[in-house]
Amino acid sequence: MSKKQFKAPASSSRVGFGQPSNPFGASSSSSPAFGSGGSPLSYLAEQPDLAPVSDPNVVVSFKNLSKKDSTTKAKALEELQSWITAKHNAGEPVENAFLDAWVKVYPRISIDVSRRVRQLAHTVHGQTCISAGKRVARHMPAVVGAWLAGLHDSDKVVARAAQDAFQQVFSSPEKQANLSKIYQSSIVSFARDAVLKESPSSLSDERTTSKEDSEAKYNRVISGNIFVINDLLIKLDPAEIEKCRDTYDQIFAEKTLWAFISSKDVQLRRSIMRLFRTCIEKHQHFVTPYVTLLKEAFLSKATLRHQTGSSVEFTETLVVLARSIPSFWEDYGKTSVFDRVESYLKQGSQSGPAHFWDRIAILFSTMPTQGLDLDADRAQKILESLQTGIIRKDELRSSLESAWSCYFTIADQLVQRIDPDGRLVVLQNMVLPIVRQAVRPNQEDAAWFISGPKAIAIAAKALSITDFEQVASESWVNMAIDIVERVQTSLPEQSKDYITSQDAVRTEVEKWFALQKHALSITAFEPLVDSTTYLILNKACEQVKTRNGKPYGAAAAINAALVNIGSFINAKERLRDLIASFVASHIHDEISTPSGPFLISILYYCQDFAEFENAWSQTLKVILHATDEQWRDQTLRRFLDPKQLPSGFKLAVQSEDLQHFVLEQVHRSVNGVESYPLFVANSSSSSFLSDTTRDQALADLTANLHIEGHSTSALAGLDAIVKGNKQLLKPYLTSPDGAQLIQNLLRSMDSKDVHEAEVAATINTSIQAILSTTSGPTNSIESMLAVIEQGLYDAGSNSVSIHTLADEASKLVSTRNDIEAVAKFLPDADKWLEALAPFATASIPRSLAITNSLGGSLYLVGNDEFSASSASVKVSRDSDGFPVALRIAFYLLKVFGQQDVQTNISKEAFQKIYSAFGLAVQLASDELSLAGANGLWKSRDVDTDEEMTEFVSAGQRLLKEWVKSKGKDSIEKVDAACQFIKSKCLGTGPLSFHMSRLLANTVSTVLDEGKVPNSLVASDLDTELKELRKDGNIILLTAYMTAYSTLASNSTYLSRTCNEIIANLTGLDVETESGDALKQLVILNAILKDYDHLIETIAKQRLIFYIKHVVPWLESTSIHASLKSELCKSLVLLLPAMADIYGEHWQNQIDGIMHIWSNLPSESSVDATLPLYQSTLKLFNVLGSLVSDEDTNEDLKDAWKEAGESLSDALLSLLVNLAAGSDVDNQPLRVVNELLARQISAAPPRKIGRLDELYGLMVAESSAVQRTAYDILHRQIPLAQEQISLDAALDNKIARLPEELLSLILESPPVSYDSASFERAMPPAIRTYLSSWLLVFDHFRRVVSVPLIIKLPEDTNTDLSKSDKVKSDYSDHLKDGGHLDTLLLFIFTFLGHASGRPIDASKFDVATYGFDLQESPTKDVQWLLSHLYFLCLQYLPSLTKAWWLDSKSRQIRVNVESWTEKYISPHIISTTLDAVAQWAAKEDATSDEAFIIKVNQRAREVRASKEIDDQLLTISINLPPTFPLGQAVVESVSRVAVDEKKWNSWLLNCTGVIAFSNNSLIDGIIAFRRNVNGALKGQTECAICYSLVSGEKQLPTKKCGTCKNAFHGSCLYRWFKSSNSSSCPLCRTSFNYS
Repeated sequence: MSKKQFKAPASSSRVGFGQPSNPFGASSSSSPAFGSGGSPLSYLAEQPDLAPVSDPNVVVSFKNLSKKDSTTKAKALEELQSWITAKHNAGEPVENAFLDAWVKVYPRISIDVSRRVRQLAHTVHGQTCISAGKRVARHMPAVVGAWLAGLHDSDKVVARAAQDAFQQVFSSPEKQANLSKIYQSSIVSFARDAVLKESPSSLSDERTTSKEDSEAKYNRVISGNIFVINDLLIKLDPAEIEKCRDTYDQIFAEKTLWAFISSKDVQLRRSIMRLFRTCIEKHQHFVTPYVTLLKEAFLSKATLRHQTGSSVEFTETLVVLARSIPSFWEDYGKTSVFDRVESYLKQGSQSGPAHFWDRIAILFSTMPTQGLDLDADRAQKILESLQTGIIRKDELRSSLESAWSCYFTIADQLVQRIDPDGRLVVLQNMVLPIVRQAVRPNQEDAAWFISGPKAIAIAAKALSITDFEQVASESWVNMAIDIVERVQTSLPEQSKDYITSQDAVRTEVEKWFALQKHALSITAFEPLVDSTTYLILNKACEQVKTRNGKPYGAAAAINAALVNIGSFINAKERLRDLIASFVASHIHDEISTPSGPFLISILYYCQDFAEFENAWSQTLKVILHATDEQWRDQTLRRFLDPKQLPSGFKLAVQSEDLQHFVLEQVHRSVNGVESYPLFVANSSSSSFLSDTTRDQALADLTANLHIEGHSTSALAGLDAIVKGNKQLLKPYLTSPDGAQLIQNLLRSMDSKDVHEAEVAATINTSIQAILSTTSGPTNSIESMLAVIEQGLYDAGSNSVSIHTLADEASKLVSTRNDIEAVAKFLPDADKWLEALAPFATASIPRSLAITNSLGGSLYLVGNDEFSASSASVKVSRDSDGFPVALRIAFYLLKVFGQQDVQTNISKEAFQKIYSAFGLAVQLASDELSLAGANGLWKSRDVDTDEEMTEFVSAGQRLLKEWVKSKGKDSIEKVDAACQFIKSKCLGTGPLSFHMSRLLANTVSTVLDEGKVPNSLVASDLDTELKELRKDGNIILLTAYMTAYSTLASNSTYLSRTCNEIIANLTGLDVETESGDALKQLVILNAILKDYDHLIETIAKQRLIFYIKHVVPWLESTSIHASLKSELCKSLVLLLPAMADIYGEHWQNQIDGIMHIWSNLPSESSVDATLPLYQSTLKLFNVLGSLVSDEDTNEDLKDAWKEAGESLSDALLSLLVNLAAGSDVDNQPLRVVNELLARQISAAPPRKIGRLDELYGLMVAESSAVQRTAYDILHRQIPLAQEQISLDAALDNKIARLPEELLSLILESPPVSYDSASFERAMPPAIRTYLSSWLLVFDHFRRVVSVPLIIKLPEDTNTDLSKSDKVKSDYSDHLKDGGHLDTLLLFIFTFLGHASGRPIDASKFDVATYGFDLQESPTKDVQWLLSHLYFLCLQYLPSLTKAWWLDSKSRQIRVNVESWTEKYISPHIISTTLDAVAQWAAKEDATSDEAFIIKVNQRAREVRASKEIDDQLLTISINLPPTFPLGQAVVESVSRVAVDEKKWNSWLLNCTGVIAFSNNSLIDGIIAFRRNVNGALKGQTECAICYSLVSGEKQLPTKKCGTCKNAFHGSCLYRWFKSSNSSSCPLCRTSFNYS
């Protein structure tokens, strides 16, 4: 077979743009499939001539439009769109050749199968028309039809694109109308050809397009063009239409057009229907000649086809057809028109909306009243067809009401058009069953059942059908009799189907009387309703009486009658008497029976009867006295349901039994016995509750709010009232008891039970809203003021939390703008000052002299009589431990922190408020500094401390804002406050001291703001100071000098006073005048502290005499600590001025300091001596600073040097003495500890001994002491480690870690610390444990090689270059004690590995650690633990790995491995490789035994190589990502000069050395190097090849027994072979192996 037979067919581009040809060889016209090749829509349409197109890219794009692939065509259109846009932006129009080509392509592309292609085609067409401008007019006849058809594309996106393009070109309605008018002929012709001549096969190539796509394309083209015709008929005038009359006639006369009404495509069907309706409305003459054709299309065929999606429009079209063509209902052909309609009705609405059935009813209304071939049988068939359509399974349930309404309407129309006898038959067979089924369904007539809640209403429409009452009269009575029978025969209570039986009766009677209600709207049915109702009610009442209320179906019948036709019953005497007799005699007797709920309803429906009141009262008594409480409560709720109670109903309120019952139930509910009674959630309880009952019930709830065990129940009751019955609370809240309710609620808001507190807060918010709407804002404030006043000055265990109280007051204050209302919320300053007195007059601890602004003047308080610093103040406190004084302070800050208090109150009120608040803030600050300083609050937990710290900070800001206020008379008010404070500064009591401090702070703030109160500087300041000193008020004098430091800087009085005090102290006998000496020193220090320039005014000689006189006081045992403290302060200030003066006083000062540090004064507590320690440490620091100065005298330097060791010991002694106390809540002690820590840290390491005591300090509670001990030990370890290394090397001693250190890590602290423990700092136990481990690893880090310490004789045999032995000893020591296991378990439990949530350590530099550098203590601990784990892997990798492998928790193993790989191993690997690189750099590269070491950090690899005869012997050591948990892998890279067996043994040996030497890669490389060098030692070159290594990478191992020369085996083999001899190459003797 020739290959030419398989030649591929021509591509579409060649076919399309060459001459059109028939692939079968025949001409195009001979095949019907290609008969429309001339159509612009056909896929065989002539292709444009592209030769004139200038742009080759455009040519390619046009050719691509003829491709089969939709994506290719879409891409081509996008390219054309971009090209046109570029032309437009450049101001260039499209060329004529492009336009000619485009108009030939556009019609075909605009109907493409692809939506995207059609969309782009319309878009490009619009842009082309805009660019071409008027030139497009000549081409418009060829494209206008396709363009307008695109406006009706079934795809909305495509239609929108066509619409946008059309509006861009023809922007106004006028232009669009003119377009249709001008091109009508072309448009109609295009549409005619498309509709009548095109087919699926002409529009699509069946070889490349599926049948479904072809059909869809065809339907889309046809429907679009039909819509275009429809638009023309609507828009154009009849005169314009007449111009193309022939073309229109061709279209409408064609049977093909109307056959589309039966198309499967809904869009196409709709287009035909719309076209027909348009013709009927505007151009009926187009369709009138074709009645037979239309009836055949619409009735004969279309009614038999599915009209899903167009059923409504089709029905409307039939209506239009029937109205416009009188002969519509006339039979034609062999088939009756009714048969066609019946076929259509049987299909139902075909998923159409509800109004489909309305259109069907309208269709039948077009039937003529006469002349129809309509009888009873035909009417019955029509209704049967209609019923079949209605009950179809696919019929929408939402349309049933409309469907049955349509049914009854058509039934009425039909029966009116048939004879009377036939009419009754139709009603009997086709309507009456519907009514019967609606009342009582049965299986036989299930087809007539109407489902849904509106079934009765729908069925009732049948009653209005003509003559239906004649058919229904007999059936109506029979149905009533059947109901009576079922009521009488309903099953008794003992039957298992009792409920089913009674419910069935109930349902039937409810439907029956609902139907009766509708029947009464028709006069003819009234007698029937009367008789049947009496029959049923009489038997129902009888059944309830005789069967003791058990058949509740009978009671339901009575109730249903009253509900539906109550007014009719009331109008009929016999019916009314029947019901009245029943209500009066039987309801209260049967209320507890199953009929009870219906009897209650019956009773209230009879509220207009005379028997009602008596029946109601008797029924209530029966309910209240029932023994079944559950039934009683349920029935009572139903009985008093506000929906049933008549308006103005008073019987319930007047019932004493009911009121007593409600109160009893409330009481039982509060006690938790049962749930709340009905009134609490009943919005209409006022209709049955008296005012007295309401108030008593609410009072009971109020009283139980603060009773333990009852509060939850009481809150539940109030919550139910607030949610369901707010009106009940309104009158109660405005009564005196209402304030008590609010206060109790506020207490509940502070409950520890979160749920209870939230409920109380919600209730309180609702009550405030009720108050504001009930009594107005003013009365609301007054009611809250009483609550606030009572809560503010009441501090007890049941007091309202001050925060809650302040929140409520803040809400009210923030809504008020009037000054008077706001001022009412200010506390009573006198009561406040009275509440502060016990704390302000309590003795003040001496240690506060370190932190307060008046310094040593504190020593003058109370005539130097001090009590314990934790003075016990007996005052009442709230549940938070806050007394009234502190509660008021919190209240003021919270409520008025943002208010301009100074402007809103008088000067007299402000001065007291300011003084009281300032004093409270000052006392709180002292209590924060030193726990128990004044006992202002009791609890010292973290939350309270944070709260009080914020209070002090905010309070100080508020005081400054008050002072800085620029309001009216602000300066005068501040001045008044200062004068008031000054009046309280008399004497030496604690209150005077506190007020003096407050005055100093206030005046200082005033002066900073540039405000100078006149009263404070009215007289000369020097005179004021002189008077204060004269009066002996040293505390106030100190305050003045502190406050006026800027104004008094040039005071001559202070200069004179300073010299005078120096002179006085120089001659003073301290043993007899210690009190005077203390006062003089306090004044002197106060002056020199703020006015240090005055030191220059003191004569140096006088200064020398003073120093020499007072220095001996430091060693005196009879002088108290406070005086020594002030003396040291003066020395600190004065000594720098005499640094160049020689003398023995320098030695005396050093001796005095050591004396104080080594001997605690027996008469003083630690608290009293803290200021002295601080002063001596500052003096020690000053002396040290002077020693480092070159200009300092030699006497001081010599004395300092001589006392160096003694001072170090004294410092250590002081540290040990202070370590016993905690400084967490003791700021003075913390200050001293930190100062001491800085001094010790600055001391040289060798000057501090007594390491055994330092280990004990590691458990100190003070972080400063603990840190100091750690720093000392950290510096001592290198010194101690030198001796340990020497002993281990010289004497072969086993190195041991200090037992004192190991005792600190015996047990790990508990992991279960709460978050509050980490609020301030790392818990001491954790800090001790982890710091101790840092010291342990310090021992590993500080191990040194002995040659670095001492040079030994060359003949010493001991290998002293190794430090590994000491590390190994330490490791064994830790292993024996099991210490590392405890640490690792603590680490991974704390860090979250044990719980499966390990921390993110990416923010930590785990290779290092610094104390207290993280933002929180928790983060600090996490960083430290991560660092310790890093150290474990660095120094104890084997033990750490063993613990990991032995861990019983799989979760820990998995989490530790992944966490280590991510956060720790990179650092370990980097450190390990850096160590190898550093070691390699130190090695002698020129040595014969040297190796080439290369480290690759990125690849985690070390390569060790040795060059042998120009060849490299190389191994690589690779570290896994989890190193050192994962073992280092030693691999061969290049084996030289050794056989494989030995080589593998070397690799294995290297791996083992690394594993058993704590992952030391250096040891592994050394071991490998020894093996290699040992193997090569003594080796000579081969005498044949003169190489050490052969081609087979072997050494010369074959030796001649005679000459002893060595040869390679391969070389000998080649020698023997070439020489044909087995003699030695050198000595020529027979070769013998040796």
